[in-house]
Amino acid sequence: YLYPFGNGMFAWSDAALQVVPFLNMFKDILESKASIFLNFHNAGGTNFYGIFLFFLASPFSLLMKLIDKADTVKFIHAIIILKMATSSLTSAYCLNYCKKELSVSYVVLLSVMYAICGYSMMYYINISWLDIMYLFPLLVVSLENLLKEKKPVMYIVVSSLCCIFCCYLSYMIAIFILLYVGVYLWKNRNLDRQEICWKFLWSSFLAILISSIIWLPFLIQYGDSTRSGFNLKDNIEQSNLWFHNYQTSLQLLMASALPWSLIIVNLIFKRKKKNQSVYPTLLLLTLIPFAIEPINLAWHGGSYNSYPCRFAFISIFMSFICVADLLEGSDKGKCAPLWFKTIGTVLCTILILYIYKEILFILETNKNILWSFIKTLNGNSESFKCIGKIFIFNFMAYFVIYLAYRKKCFSKGIFVTFLWMIFLLEVLVNVNIYMSCDYYKYIVLNTTVNLCRDLSNKNISRSNFFRVKSKNLLEKGQTNFLGSLGFNTISGYSSLNKHDYVKMVRRFGYSGSGFPVSDTGGTALTDAIFCIKYLIGNEKVYKGKILQSDLSIIEENSEFLDLGVIFPKGALDNAEYLPDNMDRYQLQKYLSLAIFEEDITKEYLPLNPPKGSRGKYFIDNNINYKLHINDRESLYLGLFDAAPNFPGSFEIRVNNSIKSLAFPEEGKDNGFLYLGDYQNEDVTIELLPKKHTNCACLDLFGIERAKLFNFCKTKKTAHLNVKGSGLHGYCQTDKPCTLFLSLPYSDNFNIKVNGKKTIYKRVFTDFTSFDLEKGHNEIDITFIPRGFKLGAILSCLGIVLAIFYTKYVYKLDGVIWLHRATEITVVTVCTIVFICIYILPVVIKLL
Repeated sequence: YLYPFGNGMFAWSDAALQVVPFLNMFKDILESKASIFLNFHNAGGTNFYGIFLFFLASPFSLLMKLIDKADTVKFIHAIIILKMATSSLTSAYCLNYCKKELSVSYVVLLSVMYAICGYSMMYYINISWLDIMYLFPLLVVSLENLLKEKKPVMYIVVSSLCCIFCCYLSYMIAIFILLYVGVYLWKNRNLDRQEICWKFLWSSFLAILISSIIWLPFLIQYGDSTRSGFNLKDNIEQSNLWFHNYQTSLQLLMASALPWSLIIVNLIFKRKKKNQSVYPTLLLLTLIPFAIEPINLAWHGGSYNSYPCRFAFISIFMSFICVADLLEGSDKGKCAPLWFKTIGTVLCTILILYIYKEILFILETNKNILWSFIKTLNGNSESFKCIGKIFIFNFMAYFVIYLAYRKKCFSKGIFVTFLWMIFLLEVLVNVNIYMSCDYYKYIVLNTTVNLCRDLSNKNISRSNFFRVKSKNLLEKGQTNFLGSLGFNTISGYSSLNKHDYVKMVRRFGYSGSGFPVSDTGGTALTDAIFCIKYLIGNEKVYKGKILQSDLSIIEENSEFLDLGVIFPKGALDNAEYLPDNMDRYQLQKYLSLAIFEEDITKEYLPLNPPKGSRGKYFIDNNINYKLHINDRESLYLGLFDAAPNFPGSFEIRVNNSIKSLAFPEEGKDNGFLYLGDYQNEDVTIELLPKKHTNCACLDLFGIERAKLFNFCKTKKTAHLNVKGSGLHGYCQTDKPCTLFLSLPYSDNFNIKVNGKKTIYKRVFTDFTSFDLEKGHNEIDITFIPRGFKLGAILSCLGIVLAIFYTKYVYKLDGVIWLHRATEITVVTVCTIVFICIYILPVVIKLL
């Protein structure tokens, strides 16, 4: 059962691993404990503005001010329900506005159906998408208001809000708007279209200006992220032309059978209404991508990972408007005799009860099959068959009930009652399939909540800047957890992680696959470079523990460098990027020489070297190492290859004890294994391949901990700490020098030394350095996202122009040549969009 009736949680998958921790980080921002711009709680110091726009830009997120972090997992329930309820209210308003003769009972039913449709049932873990669900009906009203009544104010406001609340999906909203206007102009060719086009073009331009503070910095950050670089042409050529992901995407439509059954009935019986409605055409246009994958890709801007047909809320709402059009005025006509109504009511009741019985039987006997989407974020052939059976039962129930009502077999009240009965059955089924199953007994409730309460009561000294690292504490994927508690970390799971940062951290030996960057892995050397002062874990014995509870232990890391490390001036001039073609050991050696000017690493070679050489090894036999360690060393094993069958290829033994049964573990250790610390002893290491394996990297090396400790204690550093959206501190030097910061590089920094702006450089692919003067140096580093200032100026300009435009617009109506120019412009743009979305992708695929 779902909370509060059981342990089932809405916060699973990305909602648990991204939304919950980001909401906690946003709470810190609301309480002035962190910055919405440069945020050190995530990915070493990331631009949180784009993350906020991607996940949290909703008025409902402000409620986090009232919520304890440990309760965020449960608070997700309230946010989702509030957004669904708001969707119901806005859709009711839209239906009432667009279909003025539609009965209130139909308005209520259809609006609730939209709020609890397949889109909200399947995609609710992406809570920002629910914002666009409740804004979309208002957008439809605003378009009606603009095109029919020539009133632009609501359109300007709502289209701006669509971009502000869900910038990521506003691209799809823009496609819909242009299709809507194009279809409207095509269906109303006899109207005076010039004034309509004039108002639409300028209203759209003003909405773009007003929302510039959102989309401009977001697009720039998106371009720097790991998500950038998708090629629409290549993705189309590699996709399947028909029904690429229909086993998942069609479930979005099948969750509500009413629209499709009523539309089929009216197609069969050819009920005609004399109107110029654009909604049937728009419904058809938005259903085409469900069938043709290249068009679906074009709707998504070129690619998507999971969650196909992310625009499906448009199709679903269009279907409900079409149903409203069919039901509007359908209760007129002569009444049938009472005996006829009685028989019809009884027979339909029996039919519905039978369908209840059959569907509940399918649900009870196929739970594990039906939970495919929750377990994998994809449907499969078996789950699609089961859901298809349920859909057919519901479809036939709606079909028969509606057909019987058209034949006056019962009254409108009974008809609406029957519709509610079938709809409640659909809700019951959908909740069981998408919102409540055993899979929801998730790590979040037991781990996140309890650890959150535990760690939130632990105070760590905050003199100067430092970061923390998890040690055997968190489950796979919980890379945002420590940051959500207010600690500075190097880990982060976000679609907007910087490409250069991810590349650098992975080369250092830290884990991750796809978008996430984890603090798992790395070495004592890289931990020192990253200012990791504390390790938070759950092991029973810690040599340097400073705090302990039943759930966690905090240990101080003795080898720790402050954020700003002083180098001789010019020492890092040739270290802009990490050298290519280096394996893990060579890179650690390079960092040791660059940072400490001495090699504190040791490479160990196997007794029986494998075939091949660096970059290409062929392993089919056991590989053995026999070492004698004198001074204390930390040993690390690097085994890496890009081949998809590589994960889990080895069993690793150290001194006859199993270190790993299936190494490397995909997405967790990144082919990099810490073997332990050893001193004054012999060490034997065995690599047991489970099959013939090729790998690009095979190295075993040690880090001399005593030398590392001495270097960290004697290395001169600056005194820096977080201040607002940046850093502030000072540094005393006896000669000009270079300051190195383990701060992810950005073009958006404004660095001042003693009040003067200074030039800074990129180091080691994604760190930062700049020069200091002799003597006392007051350092100020501030960060504002690139595009934010320009966006703010454009937004202010847009607001001013919008006020002027809406107040004096009618004074420009006599400028006929402007009207003609804008008509040509609007028609041309709408035509180009249609060609680019619906024709060009198919042509590319066919060629």
